Formats: sequence, structure tokens, C-alpha cells
Amino acid sequence: MVQESLANEESFADIEFLADTEPSANKEPSANKEPPVLVEDAPAAEEFSALDDIDSLDAVDIKLDLAKTYIEMGDPEGAKEILEELLGEADEEGKAKAQTLLDTL
Repeated sequence: MVQESLANEESFADIEFLADTEPSANKEPSANKEPPVLVEDAPAAEEFSALDDIDSLDAVDIKLDLAKTYIEMGDPEGAKEILEELLGEADEEGKAKAQTLLDTL
């Protein structure tokens, strides 16, 4: 019991020691960090107005773009699944685009 108590006191001492240190004061800022975006630099709300019209988004184009992203990330199997799904649900133009992309895999 005495040893257990000593062990607990030592771990508290370590925690207290760590709490007293300020890691940010000991490190230099990283040169590759982006500066924070200030409110003045943020885009105006009007620039996002086109995103409000959800009906204008084309699911086929979104899935094609997602498949291309999977390919760029090195995941052709993920892209293939999405493209095969498009072959079953897209219109003729969408199916042709999906098949063209599938043929490149």
C-alpha cells in the first residue's frame, strides 16, 4: 500500500511538471503553416448563393467527379464501384461518361 501510494504521488508529480511547461513557448512557429483567415478576408455570403439551389446539382456529375477523385487517390476499386453504379442508374450521356472512365481503369 505504501509503494502504491508513492507510485501515485510520482505520477502526480509528473503531471504537475507537465502542466507547468508551456510547449508553445519552447517551439518556433512552423514555416509551412497557413495564416488564419480573417473575417475581412472571408468570402461574402453572396458568393455561396449558387450552393443554395440543390436542385441544380447533377448527381451523375457529382459521382463522376467522386470516381475521378478515387482514381487520383490511388483507389481504382472505389472508383469502379461508383462507375458501375452509374451504369445502372444514369441517363445515356452519364452511362457513356461512366463507361469511358471505366475503360481507363
